[in-house]
Amino acid sequence: MVMRKQAVDCFRIDRHLASVMEHGITGVLYTPAADVFETQDLSLHHRRCMIFFPANWIDQFLFGGDAPIQSIMFSLH
Repeated sequence: MVMRKQAVDCFRIDRHLASVMEHGITGVLYTPAADVFETQDLSLHHRRCMIFFPANWIDQFLFGGDAPIQSIMFSLH
């Protein structure tokens, strides 16, 4: 059941992109921005980057899409 939920979340990339743009960040985030900013953890995003690497490569080089976000600075402390 958890895998199914994660798979459904992955198909909502357009929503994640819109929520990331609200924070002034450019790039693809494979995890809901609200979850990332709450937990300050990008590990699920990085795992999904590996899964979607082939599709993202095609999107970047053939269609000019954004690359996945590599890191986010959550605070200056």
